[in-house]
This record gives sequence, C-alpha cells and structure tokens, in this order.
Amino acid sequence: MSRLTPRIPVVKKLIALSYNECAYRSCGIPLVQEGMFVGDIAHIHAASEKGPRYIPDPLMSDEERRGFDNLMILCLSHHRVVDSKDLELKYPAELLREMKAEHEGMDRSLFEAPEDVVRQIEERITIEATQNNSLSSGIQYNTQTIVNIAGDGDTEAILGQLANVVKEDEPVNQAADDSDDDGILDKIADAEEYLPLWSNTIDDMNKEITALGAIVQNAVPEIKSSDAAGRGVSGRVGVLRELASKLEGVTLNIEHLGVEYDNRFSVVNKGIEAILELAEMQPEQYHELVEFLKGILDLVNSANMGIGQVSGMLDQMKPTEVLSKDMKRVLGRVKKGFEPTITSLPRMNAWAIRINNLQDLAETT
Repeated sequence: MSRLTPRIPVVKKLIALSYNECAYRSCGIPLVQEGMFVGDIAHIHAASEKGPRYIPDPLMSDEERRGFDNLMILCLSHHRVVDSKDLELKYPAELLREMKAEHEGMDRSLFEAPEDVVRQIEERITIEATQNNSLSSGIQYNTQTIVNIAGDGDTEAILGQLANVVKEDEPVNQAADDSDDDGILDKIADAEEYLPLWSNTIDDMNKEITALGAIVQNAVPEIKSSDAAGRGVSGRVGVLRELASKLEGVTLNIEHLGVEYDNRFSVVNKGIEAILELAEMQPEQYHELVEFLKGILDLVNSANMGIGQVSGMLDQMKPTEVLSKDMKRVLGRVKKGFEPTITSLPRMNAWAIRINNLQDLAETT
C-alpha cells in the first residue's frame, strides 16, 4: 500500500482543534509564529511500515492512517521525538492518543488560522504528495526493495547463498580480509543494517527541504512589501537578515544530516560493492540475484532524478546567496549538507555499470 497524504478538510479540523499549540503534553509551543506555520502533522500509527507504531494492512488501511483519529499536530522538535524508532516503546500509541484527546478536548475557542498559513500547509501537503520522483521517496522505496533483497523478504536465503559462494572460493575472501578489516560478508551485513538508516536520513533531509522552502516562500511577500514601502536596499537587507535568522535551525539540521548521509552511504556502498564482487565471481548465479540487482538499478535511476533536483535547487540559490552575508552563511550550510548526496551519485552510477556488465556476462555463460 502507498503512503497517502492527509486530506485538506482533515488538516483544517486538526488546525482548528490545535488551539495554535503543540499537542505534546505540557509543551504549548505556538504552531504559527510570525505568520508562518512551524508545526508538523504527526501520525500516531506510522504511515509507512518502517515507522513507529505501524499497523499493517488489512488491520489498518491507508485511509485510516491518514484519517483525523490517527493524526495530531506537534512542534517540529516533539514530532522528531515521537517519530524516533529508538523511542517507540516510550511513546506508544495509547499515550499519543491520550495527549491528542486531552489537547483537543480543552474548553477553548477554536483556532482560526490566517488564510496565508492555511495556504502554506496546503502547499506543504501538495509538495509531499508530488514527491514521487524526489530524492527521498524514490530512494526510500528502492532501498526498502533492497533491504528485502529477494522481493519476498527472504534476506537470510540470499545471504546464505552468498556465504556459500565465499566458501567455495576461500582465496578471494582472504584477499578481501587482507585489504580491509571487514570481510565480504561483514560488509554485506553492515549494508543490510545501514540501508534503512540511510533511507531515514534521506527522508529527514527531504523534510528539511520542505521546511526551508516554506520559510523562504513566506519571505517573498515581505520583500515585496518592503519594496512597495520604498525602503530600498536597506529594507531588503533587513528582510534577508530576518530570513537568515529563521533559516538558522533548518540549515544547521541539513548540515548535520549531510555528515550522517555521508557516513551511512559509505557503509552501504561497501556492502553493495561486496555483493557485486560476489556476483561477478559467480555470474552463472545472476538469475538468483536478479530481483536484488534490479532494485539497485531502480535506486540509481531515482537517485539521478532526485539528486538532479537538489543540484537545480542549489543553482537557484546562488543569486540569493550573494545578496547578503547573513544569507551566504546559512545557504553555505545547505550546500555543505547536500554535497555528500551529489558526490555519492558517481559511485551509485558505477553500481549500474557493473550490473549491466554482469547481465551481459551472465547471458554469455
């Protein structure tokens, strides 16, 4: 089942019953600050199977997952906390439902969000709904395919098969141990563990892009208003200084996630290269790995599209970056954060070349 974004009427109801405060118990942080929506719509039971508190179909349908009863609005910090897989036991669904009921049951006037705030939220939902070719959703979908390796989730069978290949060719395995502390199977096992973590990092980066876009878009009317008031260059500099301040947290997150992406991709890259090495040693077994290798090719294709979009975004930022020293500082972090995604692309394309060569080799043996 595919993930569905919340319907607009449901979102409006959530906003009204939010009373403009995070629903996390005793938080109270305003969801709308200076005309900008700074909250997040959180799922009690995750929308995707790798998320916290996920209930599989048919016990819970995608419509139920995006329904009002399964959603609450939190501040960005508390959304990240309750969505952490490491804290899943600390934040069971029962606790989140209690928080939601307590918060929405308060005897207060409903919150009437300004029209431009509602528009911001609608635009964010639209962006999320149309990200099928994005860095996040494309790689996320295909990394899940690779995590499941055999299409039916029979990871152990494939890893066992790879182990047999190594046993039949001890000198190759020994050579790998001489050149690296980890053997081939160690690398494969590490990659299996890191693939979903890598995917999570990509998902987090995508959320930060969405947040960054919302903040920047909100500044556009402020610049127009400043120009209309005749404040000139000094007025624009003031708006950009304020914009840079609002972007501070988001850009720091992107910079941190870039380091995380680089570290996790390095492990994944070693594992996939190890698998390709084994497949090249035994090309006649290509048909046993065909679904796995097809998943890698799909991943590479989606990465090329998604990272191409990132490169385009960075190019579009260049004119803004040189307008003020404040913007140069925060946008410099964005470039630094996304640099590892761009530098990882040639290595992913190298996987595709090896897979295509392996396919040709398998057809001739």
